[in-house]
Parts: sequence; C-alpha cells; structure tokens
Amino acid sequence: MSSALNRLILLGLLCQGLTWDGYWLALLYTALWLVCVKWPRRPVEIPQAFEGLALIAGTLGGYLLAKAFGQNTQFALGHGIALVQAVRLLRPGDVRDKRFTLVAAFLHLGVGCTVIIDFRFLIILLAAVWLIPGALKELAGDAYKPTPQEAPVRARFAWGQFALLFSCAVLVFTLFPRGLLGSGGVPNMGGNQSSLMNSMLDPTGGGAAQSGRVIFEIQGDNLGYIRAIALSEYVNGMWDADKRPALRRLDLIQPDSRLGHKFRSVRVKNVAHLGRALPTDGHVIALGGNFFSQPLQDTHETLRVLSSSTVPNAVYEYWTDTTFSRKSLYPREFKELTEHPEPSPAVQQWLTNVLGNVTEPVARARKLEQHFQENFTYRIGAPNLNRLNPLDEFLLETKEGHCERYASSLALLLRMQGIPARVMVGYVADQKNIVTGWRPVRFKDAHSWTEAWFEGVGWMSFDATPRRTMQYSFWDPEQWFEKADFVWNVYVVNFDGPSQRELLRVGTESAGKAFGWMNERAGWLTAALAVLMAIVLWRQRKVKPEVKEARQRQKRLAHATNQYGRMLTAFEKIGFIRAPQQTPLEFLGNLRQSAAPALSEAELITQHFCALRYGAEESSAAEPEVEGALTRLKRVLQESGRK
Repeated sequence: MSSALNRLILLGLLCQGLTWDGYWLALLYTALWLVCVKWPRRPVEIPQAFEGLALIAGTLGGYLLAKAFGQNTQFALGHGIALVQAVRLLRPGDVRDKRFTLVAAFLHLGVGCTVIIDFRFLIILLAAVWLIPGALKELAGDAYKPTPQEAPVRARFAWGQFALLFSCAVLVFTLFPRGLLGSGGVPNMGGNQSSLMNSMLDPTGGGAAQSGRVIFEIQGDNLGYIRAIALSEYVNGMWDADKRPALRRLDLIQPDSRLGHKFRSVRVKNVAHLGRALPTDGHVIALGGNFFSQPLQDTHETLRVLSSSTVPNAVYEYWTDTTFSRKSLYPREFKELTEHPEPSPAVQQWLTNVLGNVTEPVARARKLEQHFQENFTYRIGAPNLNRLNPLDEFLLETKEGHCERYASSLALLLRMQGIPARVMVGYVADQKNIVTGWRPVRFKDAHSWTEAWFEGVGWMSFDATPRRTMQYSFWDPEQWFEKADFVWNVYVVNFDGPSQRELLRVGTESAGKAFGWMNERAGWLTAALAVLMAIVLWRQRKVKPEVKEARQRQKRLAHATNQYGRMLTAFEKIGFIRAPQQTPLEFLGNLRQSAAPALSEAELITQHFCALRYGAEESSAAEPEVEGALTRLKRVLQESGRK
C-alpha cells in the first residue's frame, strides 16, 4: 500500500471511475483497490490467461452497465483494464508486469484528462506529479544508499528542472491557447433546441447541467436576465416553445446611449451548445457577429439564427433598448398566453389564502413571487411530480424544487388570473472576472424565470425561485470549492484567443504600473536586493565541504547508473540478460566466459559504476571516457546483432 506504483494505480482507477456522473463508481474502484492491496497476506497464484478474461468481462460489463444506467459508454475498455489492474495487484509480478501496470495507469490518467475538466483536474495533476517519479524509481531499482565513508545526503527536489518545465508549459499554454490553431468553421445547420432546454431546465442529471464550463462571456453595464428560449405553450402538463413563432428580420437602428441604449459584447466558447438560439438581454436594436447568418427576432424578444458555424473565436455584439416594451398584444397572443388547465378547488383556496385582499395585477404577481421565495425551498434533484396534477402536488405537498418548477408554477397561477405569462429560459451572469471585467456564463448559470404582461406597462420579469438563506462562514468548504471551480474554468479551461489578447492587454498595463512603482522606490529596492544577496551568499558559505563533495558524487553516480543501465539494455538486445540476483561483477564474468563482443568497453563501464556505487575510492575513469566507451559498445553490439 505504501508503494508509489500502487498509489498511482489507485489514482488511475479514480480517473476511470469519474467517467460516470457522480462519485459512486470511483468509490467502488477505491474499495476494489483496497481489497486487492490489503486482503491477501501473500501474492495469489493466478493464471496469466485470467487477465484476458478480466479484460473482456470488464469491457463488456462496463459497456452494458453504462448503457443501462445512462452513463458514458465511450470508455468501456478502461473498465476492462481496471479489472486487469486488480488482477495484477493480487498476483506476484516481475518487472514486465510492473511496466504494464504503469502504462495502464497512464492510460487511465489520460482518460481523466479527457473527461475531467473542472478544478478536480488540478488535484489529479498534482497527485500524478507527486507519484510518477516514485513509481519510476521503483521500477529502476533500489534507491542509492551511500557507503559509510560518504557523508549522508538528503535527496533534494530538483527545483531548477521543475521551474524550467513549469515555465515552458506556461509559455506554450499562453502562446498557443485553445482555438488559436483552428482550421476554420464546421457548419452547424439548424442546431437543437431540445438539448439546450434539457441542460438548462432540470439539472437533476448532473453532467453538463451543473458543470462549471463556460458557454460564453459577456461584457456590458446593467446586465439583466439573458434570454435564450421562450416557453409560451402549455399542453398536457408540459411547457414548449411556440411552434409557429412570428419571426422577423431585425430592423437595425443607430444606437444612441442618450436614449438608454446599452452595448454588449459576447465571446462564445461553445457554439454547438447554443444551436439556433442567440442569448441576449432586452430588446435588441443592433447586432453583428462572425459565426451565424440571418438573425431573426420573434415576438418574445428572443433571437434565432438560420445557421451557425463553429469558428476558433466566435463573437457577437449587440445594442439593447432598455426603454422598449410592447404596450399591446394581438388577440391570438393574449389567448395563447392565458391558456391553463382548470385549477382544482385546493389550488383556488391556496390562491385566496396567499393573495388575500390584494387586487392590483402587478401587486398580485409580486405577492406570489414573494410567497414562493419565503416559504418554499430550492433543491436540485427534487422528486418528480405527478404529471396528471403537478401544480397541486408542488404547491400543497412537496414545496421544493429547481428553478423550472417555480417559473412554471408562477406562470400558471398568473394565467389563472387572466394575466398573460410565459416561462423564459436563459442565464444569469452574476459573477465577474476581476482581471478582465468580463462575466463568464457557465452551464450551471442556466436559469428559468417568469415574465408577465400588464396592460399599459408591458412585459415584466418575476423570479419566484428561492434564494439561499443559509449564511456561510469564511471557511465553508463549499464556498471555496465553488471559487476554485470558477477560477479553473475561467482562467484555464476556457483560455482561448480572445482571452490571450485580454491577458496581454491587462499584463501590459500591469507591467507599466509595476515599473512606475519600482522606479519611485528604486533606492529601497536596491538595498533590499543587496541584503537578500548577502544572506544567500552567507548561507552558501555554511555548507560543509564534505556535503558539497557528497552531492557531486551523487550526481556522478546518477550518470554512471544511467550509463550502466543503457549498457544492460544494449546487451539484452543480443541475448545477454542479467539475472536479478547477479551482481554487476558476476554478470561481467558471464560476459567473459561467453566471449561477448565489446568486452573491454563493458569492463570499463562496469568498473566505473561499481567504484561509484560500492567503492570508497573515486573512479579513475573520466565521465567523457565512459560515455565514449558506451557509444563504441552500442555500435559493436548492433553490428554483431545483424550477423
């Protein structure tokens, strides 16, 4: 269990388990790993053919179970490999087996890189960075142990190499963001509104509905509810969009900020998810973009496009008129927007009790909105309601649910009073990127609310969904996980070309301010730097000479071990394999008895390795000399292998 390789296998199994929604499969794989590691007191003799059966059974079982439970079936092979990993944990394994388990663990980590895109990826990455070197070290053999004559040297983390690799990774990530190297648009003719609504309305299924992935980023002042789809038809207990919408071309006018016109800029990260919908807030009077054609506006003030294309940097801009409101409805519209099922006596009594003596239409709507917010509970994953009588059950019994239930119930209650109402589906952009000022809109920001029409006033928005009333402390884990998820998705997952340009602008401005600040305090900064350098030099003087010498010897030993390992690999290719119980000198004796080629070079490399690994004296051979001998040995062995 203390083996780094075993822990890396566990990390891979967790990644495979997270291919399904939720954590129960990951917990199941963790339990399987614990059983395989802790249960047998000694390795179990299992026929090697059993691994093939485990692979087939795991793959088929994973596929069938995933299909039965509505989970991801694309990684069924990974479940088969997971069972093979379990078998290998039970039975004794040689170096080849351990290499296979290492590769299988890497495959599972690759699966995790594919499906885990939220901040959990960072946790897995850090765990992998911590475990992989230890696993490789186990495969390479025992760690170096100094002889009694050597000063003990504590292994140090290679900060310089880590800083170099990390800097290169950041540089590549910054210079080549996602979408920058795209090769053009992929047509998306039409789109699918049903998939859009399914992920926005009822988030009980998890997955994309509660994902922190960013769909688009929006920038503008006084942003309101961002509309995507209007649900105006209520038939057989289900809301749906108007099947015969009155679509019209946008009558674009010249924007004027003095008339209350507001400008919005949008950067789309996921064009395919939007389909034909174009999320906007307010009444759009001017529009432009680079990924759609023929935008149309319907009577519900939502925008649709005839076609859209997936492009590397999809953007659109629009102006809204915040003062616009329709003062009248067509008779057909009024009739459709007030259609509702006949309320039961219990619902009528409930309405009477809640509204009391309030008679003014807007006040009645606000009263209902307030009652839902103060007396009901918001909960994701609430049980399904009786489709024959959902309103009664929701109002009188369950009194809890997600936003779609509140928007639907309020719209029906308003229609029962002769007030035209509809359910709006869209987003709420309530968080702002503190660096760029853009507001990222994520899958989990999807929302439903109610809009009602009043004579002489027009359409008004009502949000009956209860807000969270619980006060969270500063140390609340849920709050910190949400912040970590937000930062990861905004600054890492959705980093693309526009984000790169925004980062360059902010970075340039910040560098200018920092340079000015440093210039004003140049004297103090110079003195502080001099003190810091003096401290570093003083600490360097405190290092004992024997410790310095031991560190240098450790570096030479690392090179000698690498050279000796490369020599063994070269001999293995022509049939000379060192047995695990053989010492380096015993293996060299076998080479002499077999009259192996390149014997003199092998003697030099072996003696150099043994002197540094086991001897108290320094090797007489210089490192370039050993490297030259290794080059000659590999050439001679290659030539002998061809004969």
